[in-house]
Amino acid sequence: MKSTEELLDFVGKTDYSGIPTAVQEKTRLCLLDGLGSAVAGHDTPVGKIVSGFVSEVWPRGGATVILGGRSSPAGAALANGYMANALDIDDGGKYTRGHPGAQLVPTVLALGERYGKSGEEALAGLAVGYETAHRVGGCLHERFEEYRACGSWGSVASAAAAANLLGLGKREIGNALGVAEYNSPYLPMERAIDRPAMVKHGTGWGAMTGIMAAELARKGFTGPGTTFAGPQCKSWFEDLGDRYIMAEENGVEFKEIPSCSWGHPPIKAALGLVDKYSVEANEIEKVVVEGFSEMAALYRGIPETEEEAQFSVSWPLAVALTDGEVSPEAMKRGRFDDPELRDMAERIVIKESAELTKLNESLSGSEGETSAWPARVRIVTDTGRIYDSGTVKSEPGEMATFPRLVEKFKRFAGPYLSGSKTEEIVGLVREFASLERVDELTDLL
Repeated sequence: MKSTEELLDFVGKTDYSGIPTAVQEKTRLCLLDGLGSAVAGHDTPVGKIVSGFVSEVWPRGGATVILGGRSSPAGAALANGYMANALDIDDGGKYTRGHPGAQLVPTVLALGERYGKSGEEALAGLAVGYETAHRVGGCLHERFEEYRACGSWGSVASAAAAANLLGLGKREIGNALGVAEYNSPYLPMERAIDRPAMVKHGTGWGAMTGIMAAELARKGFTGPGTTFAGPQCKSWFEDLGDRYIMAEENGVEFKEIPSCSWGHPPIKAALGLVDKYSVEANEIEKVVVEGFSEMAALYRGIPETEEEAQFSVSWPLAVALTDGEVSPEAMKRGRFDDPELRDMAERIVIKESAELTKLNESLSGSEGETSAWPARVRIVTDTGRIYDSGTVKSEPGEMATFPRLVEKFKRFAGPYLSGSKTEEIVGLVREFASLERVDELTDLL
């Protein structure tokens, strides 16, 4: 089918020199963000469990487990993929309804290091992976009513990135994509929202599956084709290679708050009200947050795990109102017994608004705005004053600059690296296209 043919050609023929400058620049941003997210996530319970697991299952190999030794490319991708999503500070994609970078950055770093690839080759693979993620993810979300999480479409995107990086031929690429999709994890996302757990979005599984699919295809392993090859997905692939979604203003969302993006607009709105009206935390009697249906379904209790804290609006909002910011440490177990945070969280009321649910559905179906997440916040003080934010929406493009992401890298990853190493890593990412070998970067980790 035509959609698959276009994708096979794109995966096989794309190289760094043929990518527009804006795309080249965005790949560096994605690399820095994914790398910083993984470094920050290595010290979480899920990061420690998975990195320890791959050191037992794949104890030898040519790829770096970030701040955790070495493993096979598949093992490193599994561990680094979970680390990159561990704090929920990794990027999101315009049409993916999820996290591409936590899968694609581990994929290209693991294979790039293992096979001695250059920085340019790794960045080209990264661009191929992101464009595949937007299109395959968008198509699958259209076709299937059930919300399937990142590793489902991410397996295919990771296989595409891997196939490009490994220089596979057209037939091998087709097999890699087919094997990846056939073996992709099912990942019913609503279960992980209802009962947050370490499975989360399945990012590590997506990266691992994509690498294994490409490696098997290179050896002659065959796949059954793909379900997105038919006419129902044709429109998603017609402009492939001409339009780069990742380079668009809202093509990739870079996060500054370590929690589910659905809850970011009310957090920012509440902080805006506090700042505008000089409201002190001890003056707040109640905070009412109205939002769309999915946001209102997020976890509402006092968290006992990092995943419950991330899949929540009330906890990170309580942290923001109490601390003035949402730090990664406040989203970890060490702060869950903090009486001040717990008291503030109890004062927050989350409600679904039929109006905002309808607005979110209409905006999410439009071409220009696919990450709306509308919300409304009212702060009621102990003197009876009411401050209302009105309807607010997500602004995903505001972090998409190298200086802003360097600040984020230093904030989240810096505590685990020496100052000189932090600066050296940032410098290598800045000049990544000129590196002769990917391991010039991974050796630092």
